[in-house]
Amino acid sequence: MSSCSRADVSVLFSPTDSPALDETLSTILHKIILPSRLPEKQRRLVFDPERRQYLLENPVVIEVEDYEYSFPTLDVKKGDVPPTRTIFWEALRQMRTDRDWANLSTLLYGLREAGRRWEPDEEAKMIRMASEAGHPFPIIDCARQWLRTGLRLNTPEKTLQTLWGVCMAAVNKGWDDERAWRKAVRWGEMVEELAQEKTHRAIGRGMHRNPVAQALLLFPLAHVVRRFQDGVDHDGALRKRLDLVLLLWRGGNGITLSFSKAAYANRVSGLAVLRDPTQLLLQGSLVLSGLGMAREALALQGKELKRVARIEKNIMSELMSLYDDPAVHADKGRSAFDKTVKALGLHLESPSTQSLQEPSQEGLTRP
Repeated sequence: MSSCSRADVSVLFSPTDSPALDETLSTILHKIILPSRLPEKQRRLVFDPERRQYLLENPVVIEVEDYEYSFPTLDVKKGDVPPTRTIFWEALRQMRTDRDWANLSTLLYGLREAGRRWEPDEEAKMIRMASEAGHPFPIIDCARQWLRTGLRLNTPEKTLQTLWGVCMAAVNKGWDDERAWRKAVRWGEMVEELAQEKTHRAIGRGMHRNPVAQALLLFPLAHVVRRFQDGVDHDGALRKRLDLVLLLWRGGNGITLSFSKAAYANRVSGLAVLRDPTQLLLQGSLVLSGLGMAREALALQGKELKRVARIEKNIMSELMSLYDDPAVHADKGRSAFDKTVKALGLHLESPSTQSLQEPSQEGLTRP
């Protein structure tokens, strides 16, 4: 006689553009998520290889919406159930397209319901993978429904990684794609709004006190004003954002010296992520370009111009010293940085070639 357990909240994945990913998600669904939803007695039966014949005669069936699934015996010792983290990261590595990444919230929800939890550095890794793949919005979407997914943007590292992904999504679409750049501005504002909620309020230095986060928000906004509004800051948003960046920035220092030493003490609550030369290299290029575009769009003058130019010069010096640092990841660091600065029009090369150009007070020329 069949026994039936009903799950009233869907954990079914939508079709992707990758047969391999579909198979991976199917494995996660049938061997991790759905078994966790069974009553204890039925779950013990499914995972007992000695009762295989009994299960054949008395199938355990679960129904999710219009989908019914009859469980086979799952022998953990023989590897029928893959390690959750191993197969989760495999799924994320297989995600390529919008349809693929649209399953992230369902994946996180299903695993959360199955009792799986993530450490802050693991969540930062998820965000980094989505950002590097050019799909930051699923991260924002998951954060907005954190009660289902468990993902909160509550550490400086997670916030900075998300903002970097938002900026790079626009860069990769090209300088003339107005829709992509305005979307980046909106997505950045959504991250900022989330960061103001108690749930996502960062442990330690939140977005409202983080000049690098504010500079990453400045980056797409400055390009929109400069390229698509003929340099006219209609609502004063660019002026306000730059004012906030300069208010938070320590003097005319570069990025690393714009924070106290204590700020780097902890990777979770602090900014130790900016001690990672790879991340500093990638995020620094966007900060540098955003400041330069804002300076040009707002036609800064006098002391303010000198201060911004000094900050740019010091950031450039940081990037120069980091490029050949052996600690920089070759593919995710130098190669990604080369691609970024080429797109940004910063015209940087390896310091070893002695051809890096420091910004003059007039700034760098960008597309």
